[in-house]
Amino acid sequence: MGENLILKKVKKLYLLRHGEAGFARTSDFNRELTSNGINQLIELTIAVSKEVQSIDFLLCSTAQRTRQTAQVIEEGISILEKEYRQEIYSGKLKDMVLMIEELPEDCNSCLLVGHNPIISLLLAQLTGADYKNMAPGTMAALQLEVLEWRMIGMDTCSIHWIKN
Repeated sequence: MGENLILKKVKKLYLLRHGEAGFARTSDFNRELTSNGINQLIELTIAVSKEVQSIDFLLCSTAQRTRQTAQVIEEGISILEKEYRQEIYSGKLKDMVLMIEELPEDCNSCLLVGHNPIISLLLAQLTGADYKNMAPGTMAALQLEVLEWRMIGMDTCSIHWIKN
């Protein structure tokens, strides 16, 4: 009974596929959100903000459509720290996991805004669930079943909800 218990806050990871994007005349990297994509993200933000008022850390692809997606989300949910990473656009699963592993330990929540198919693959990998194609503007809320970000890996998260 005299033991000191250290209670750690459950860490939450939010995976978000960018909103619906149009076609670019120049390159895939420069594709922008459509007005429909923006409106869907506004609705998503309203729904999510009823449960989530702030997120400690944002990891976001450097592509135009993911940056725009993050901006829309930030209009309704406070994001304390942001990092834009080219590796998210490049789309390698090992890079995504490494970025999450390297999050600061005082960070209790992270939003990762990325692209398919890797964002859907990451969801399946971390939760042990079957691959589910995340449509544009879909967000999955995961709860880590490990105490530290550096322990994240295959089947170490549970799905709390998925919204789009």
